[in-house]
Amino acid sequence: EAARQWDGVYDNRSRIYSANSNKNLPQQRARFMAQAIDLVARQVSSQELDEFGERNLARCLERISQYCEVPPPLIALRVLEKAGQI
Repeated sequence: EAARQWDGVYDNRSRIYSANSNKNLPQQRARFMAQAIDLVARQVSSQELDEFGERNLARCLERISQYCEVPPPLIALRVLEKAGQI
């Protein structure tokens, strides 16, 4: 069940990124980043993360980081703040 939930997060994140036009513009990357952070924060706050969940979260954060050209710890900070875990 947890794997299926993370698959849904990956799919939604990819869909959001694909729907953005002009991905090279910083404002478009910022919009994607905000949407992706909201998406991942909802997943994080909806369940207690075990080792599997932590690894999947890390994969999501790394991918968002790559898409947005922002360091992964900053993405993680925003997600954890939004999820109420910091």
